[in-house]
Amino acid sequence: MYPTPTSSATHSQLQQPQQQEQEQRQMPPQHPYSLKSQIQDHNLTPTLSPLPYLVVRTPSKNLPIYQTSKSGGSKHITTIRKIKGDLQGLANAVRAALGLEEYITDVRGRKKANVVINWTTRHVVVRGWRGPEIKRWAEVNGF
Repeated sequence: MYPTPTSSATHSQLQQPQQQEQEQRQMPPQHPYSLKSQIQDHNLTPTLSPLPYLVVRTPSKNLPIYQTSKSGGSKHITTIRKIKGDLQGLANAVRAALGLEEYITDVRGRKKANVVINWTTRHVVVRGWRGPEIKRWAEVNGF
């Protein structure tokens, strides 16, 4: 298999089989119907998102959208985390997608926002249990 080291064998002759093995390991066989061949055949190129914001997925490839309850379980909120870009644009898009008004009026007559931006943590907080709806909206928009 390998040439035995003798006085006539040079260093380059000894390394040649090792280099061939490395090249074979790095180059997997091309199947005619592989995804890579389809991409090269159709000249598909990735497109940049035209949206001014981005919701980055977690390391486990999930969307960072969480539902929590506060005040003994009587206050339900949904939080969108890991946002890059325009927070106000994302908040407006979520509000429009869910069909929410900008403010609601509580029993005492106070105006409260349905979608709030926490500028310190860069989170968008939505009133109510809206996790599945927001996740569906995010997946449709390519996040």
